[in-house]
Amino acid sequence: MSRLFSLYSTVLPIIIGMAGTVLLMFFIIHWTVIVPDSATYLRMAEEIQKGKWHIDQWARGPYSGPPLYPMLVALTEWIIPGFDRAGKIVAVMAASATIIPLFFLARRFYGEKAGWAVIPLTVLNPWYLQYVSQALTESLFTFLFLAGIVLTLYALAQNSPVLWFIVGIMAGSAWMTRDAGIIMPFFSILWLAIGMWKKRCSPLGIVRNSGALLLGIILIYAPFKILMTLDQKSMHNTPKTSIAFNLIIPDLRNTMEREIYTSKLNGSSTEYALTEAQKVSPKLSDALLQHWRKILYRFGVNIGLMIASMYSMLGLIASLFVLIGISLGKSSLRKESERFPFPLLFIGSYIIIYFIFYATAGGFTGALFPERYLVPIIPLLGIWAVTGILISGEFIRKFKVKHLDKVIILLCLGIILSIYLQNILQLRTFSQQRLKKVEFYKLLGESIRKASHSHGMEEISVMTRSPYLSYYSGASFVLLPYGEYPEVIKFAKQKGVDFLYVDVAVIFQRPQLSSLLNSNTSLPELERVYNKHSRKDNNKLLAVLYKIKK
Repeated sequence: MSRLFSLYSTVLPIIIGMAGTVLLMFFIIHWTVIVPDSATYLRMAEEIQKGKWHIDQWARGPYSGPPLYPMLVALTEWIIPGFDRAGKIVAVMAASATIIPLFFLARRFYGEKAGWAVIPLTVLNPWYLQYVSQALTESLFTFLFLAGIVLTLYALAQNSPVLWFIVGIMAGSAWMTRDAGIIMPFFSILWLAIGMWKKRCSPLGIVRNSGALLLGIILIYAPFKILMTLDQKSMHNTPKTSIAFNLIIPDLRNTMEREIYTSKLNGSSTEYALTEAQKVSPKLSDALLQHWRKILYRFGVNIGLMIASMYSMLGLIASLFVLIGISLGKSSLRKESERFPFPLLFIGSYIIIYFIFYATAGGFTGALFPERYLVPIIPLLGIWAVTGILISGEFIRKFKVKHLDKVIILLCLGIILSIYLQNILQLRTFSQQRLKKVEFYKLLGESIRKASHSHGMEEISVMTRSPYLSYYSGASFVLLPYGEYPEVIKFAKQKGVDFLYVDVAVIFQRPQLSSLLNSNTSLPELERVYNKHSRKDNNKLLAVLYKIKK
């Protein structure tokens, strides 16, 4: 009977959590790309189906990134046609699967109630839901991140080479999903070393466990690395990224400063200045010696901003319970939490190294919604928030009022979740508003694709600010540079651009090109092929597509 109850208490919350995640995501998502980076991942998936592991022209040149998510989208699209749909399906599947490691991690440290309660507290978080429901790497990386953590925990407890091999698989997969995933192989090896030292493993045990972990990592990393290395031989003038370059880039929290820095042209208007700077990246030692004050200052500022972002993502009440869970949850709810490794050290180590990575790598240096990078941390902090709520219930129990502790626990959870639900409804409204704009890009892009093919133009390029139009027209995406009109046109002809698209939002970031939205403007280099007039002023255009004359 106890075994049956144990199975029931494990399977039921996981099934309910996974089903609830799927239903909620289908309520909020749209089968259209509404996030710019989604277009990049989905185009990458298209190229993978063609046998390439890069995009020939995307934004500032050839693009190649961690390929696991685009590869899964490409495989899914063969079964369920439509890259938009396939991208969302992979996201939904990964987000629902995340419930499994989340439940086991919370239950292992803080008990059955924590395992149950952390599921809605995570899934209903509006920031979490907003990003894991998109065709982005967030859902897949969060699953691999949590799965790697919980499997490392069980591998430490059981000292099993099989588990360490699976840990290696998860760590290598996380590495191939997002750049931050490099912390997973590093931490897996670190915890393995600590565990073997703590348990004083035999030399044979050390060899078996280490070999199994490394084999798992290599089995995932090596094939991708080989394929991408061979593929890169066909790539030219690829913008390079390096640790040293990311360390010395300036703070770009001002949106316009970021636009100028990332898209201004060189002196001859033939290339982006940023791309040229990346080609001559400094040595890491030189960057550290010459810019160490700047690096330390920015690191401290970024850490502060990340903490502030986590506070805004969790909300005031949940954040307070996180602090209670961290400070009082060491052994209040479960004796096993005293065993090695104890939760504060184990979970906290992953959060700290994750924060250090993004504070150093520059993810919080810009002005473009850095909260996205913190999505995988939400479930971990959710575990401590639930722990804080349960500890509060334990404290209330001392008053010996029947069921008062349960009422307080449910009330606290209810208040947090009611706030989250209100934000989710606002999020759905916001997504619908963005959807209308993207639907316009989709219709225009499909028109461009059909018209181009009818004129024998199989490969075209569109220069604009965001990738939506390029994605839906099947075109290469050339980022509209920041510069004066003559410079922009010279650059466009240098790059062989076919179409130039501007609208009100683009002109807000490229004010030098405002004359392009005047219907009376006539330029010898451009031919207007589409325009959308303002209802208030017929001379003013809201959007216009130009064909660049060769």
